[in-house]
Amino acid sequence: MEKSKANIHSNMNEEDAWKEIKDVLKSSFFAYLCTVNGQGNPHITPVFFIYDEELNLIYFMSSLKSRKMKNIFGK
Repeated sequence: MEKSKANIHSNMNEEDAWKEIKDVLKSSFFAYLCTVNGQGNPHITPVFFIYDEELNLIYFMSSLKSRKMKNIFGK
């Protein structure tokens, strides 16, 4: 019987998991960003992003007045 994909991932070591995460970040430019406000309410929004592999940072643009930025900065 073939292992399920979820089962394969649960047996992955940390190094392999980070490699897979970085592979996804390098090959994508679109994601869903999930944040939570002060009352614990989730907010999910699509964002375009750029992954800087050298600095291991993800960049995206947003208005400071947006709900996601208010949730991130706690305002």
